[in-house]
Amino acid sequence: VEVRDAILSDTHGGELEIVVPTTGIWGTAGVGGNNLDKNSPDFAKYERVRRATERVDRVVRLAEDESVALLKVDVEGFEPQVLRGCRDLLLADRVDHIIMEYSPGVAVNNADFKAGEMNAAMLLGLLQQGYSLFNLHWHVPFLGWTAPLPPLEEIRAASLVYDASDMILAQEGRMGCPPQGLALEMSRRMYACNAMPWACHPRSFFANFRHNTNVWAARTRPPIKLLRDALVPGVDMTTDLAHRYEVFTERTVSLVSCKDIQPEDLPRNRCPCTHDACRDIESALRQVGAEGLLEPAFVHPPMEQYRVHNW
Repeated sequence: VEVRDAILSDTHGGELEIVVPTTGIWGTAGVGGNNLDKNSPDFAKYERVRRATERVDRVVRLAEDESVALLKVDVEGFEPQVLRGCRDLLLADRVDHIIMEYSPGVAVNNADFKAGEMNAAMLLGLLQQGYSLFNLHWHVPFLGWTAPLPPLEEIRAASLVYDASDMILAQEGRMGCPPQGLALEMSRRMYACNAMPWACHPRSFFANFRHNTNVWAARTRPPIKLLRDALVPGVDMTTDLAHRYEVFTERTVSLVSCKDIQPEDLPRNRCPCTHDACRDIESALRQVGAEGLLEPAFVHPPMEQYRVHNW
């Protein structure tokens, strides 16, 4: 085991600072303190550690017949930079498996939507490099080291393009904004531009969790049973989003139960209106839906830029 006195990044020889909490959850230490509450009175008291940066592909030296069996990355939202620092190893197909904490919520909580786009770009780049991606949801049971793998959700480009699109739109202040034809007061109660989780596209991977999840990237596709695509249950690529607002019946984005949502907020969460408090919003949405105007905004992301060789 070798412990190095450096910070992994996509640069080599630069310098970064890690903010380490001295109270609370120490595991939230990270670059720039981005996964910490910067409004906390304790934030200024936290320890700061500055170190030189290193790239993984500059540090790891492999024999001709060797590969990295497993790369584990859990760095509080800094995963895209660490993976970019593995570019040469990835291009050479020398990394067999990657287990990472996937935390786009860190970027979103800091309103850094460019960094949010980098999260989706990272996964799309791995897919284009030939990796298979699986969602290791927090509720996936651990059955033991020798037990067969449980059925898993597969993460596909068909949903990740919506994650990238959301973050591109968010940089312009347009993610999840109300469609034309929705009265101003109704739009305030139904939509919240750039607000998570409501603004999340229903087909996005991010809609399937609240802040973060875990992802397994396998260079050779493993023989496992698929549970389903990593989407909110009940939603697929054929769901009619242009004419229907109530696309969720049991759970909405972030897997929040529709039963636990305040009546006036049900339409905002695309859950069926089951109370008089949301009937006026429901009526307005049905009128807009009749014209096919409820489809959330989408822009095609720059897939070529996301390829690993462009990291």
